[in-house]
Amino acid sequence: MKPTRRPCILINKYLEVNPNEARAYSLGASPLARLGEREHSKQWSEQAIALAPNDPVVLYNAACNLAQLGEHDSALDGLERSIAAGVAVSDWIKHDPDFESLRDHPRFQAIVRRITPS
Repeated sequence: MKPTRRPCILINKYLEVNPNEARAYSLGASPLARLGEREHSKQWSEQAIALAPNDPVVLYNAACNLAQLGEHDSALDGLERSIAAGVAVSDWIKHDPDFESLRDHPRFQAIVRRITPS
């Protein structure tokens, strides 16, 4: 499926009214990455974290975005921060398509093992 600008347009409109909504920036970063707007995508992830530095969802989405952008070490750092902040859904993390590029990475596998219930 071809990436579309529609999510970005909708989120921009929302941010005009709610400029401090971290999760809007967080959710908007991924479509920007898929459109090839790498720097804009990273800026939105950074803005989301600046607005909500301890929000586990914001941190998780930033990690997903960094993985999509191929910034694996930063993505893994972000994933660990999101888990420390409260995200611990191992099945979701293990199968999240955003982390496809990290599936075989030893550090990713160690993170998943660490949070998987025994």
